[in-house]
Formats: sequence, C-alpha cells, structure tokens
Amino acid sequence: MIEARTRSRVPAGCSGCGVLSDWTHSRYVRHLADAALGGRPVRIDLSVRRLYCENPSCQKVTFAEQVARSQPLIIRCPLSPCAPGLVVSERGYP
Repeated sequence: MIEARTRSRVPAGCSGCGVLSDWTHSRYVRHLADAALGGRPVRIDLSVRRLYCENPSCQKVTFAEQVARSQPLIIRCPLSPCAPGLVVSERGYP
C-alpha cells in the first residue's frame, strides 16, 4: 500500500466561488484505482483536505480540494525499493 497526501500549506480554490483557502476543516482518504509498481499490485490511499470557504457570501461552507494531475503529493512507500521521485495523480497513474 502507498499512502499519499496533499501538501497542507498550499491553498486550494473553493469549488463554489474560487476563493483560495488554506483553512483546513478535516481530511479524508480517497482510494485510488489499483496500480502496479515493479510488477507488484499496489493500493494507493490519497489523503485530501476538506477546507472552509473563507468567502462569507459563498453558499458552500466547506469544500474538498481537487487534486490536479500535476499537483505534487507527499508519498510514503513501504515497498522496497520504492521508486524515487514517484508522483501519483488522482487518476491512479503517474
């Protein structure tokens, strides 16, 4: 299993109004499509943030950050050897 998470200090845009926020409400785990690494099956768990919208006129109180294909993630890989520099996208492939 590979555990990945988004960076905590990077602001994300509200899906309702687009205002950037880094005020974290909580985190939850998305289970990505199974992949293979070095011929071995791998499960990828991606921890993403739920943030508060800081725009008082926005109807959304909280929103989940969206992970872009190019967004770098922090990865913990218990496999040996782990692929150095591996970057995982939300779609489950580098």
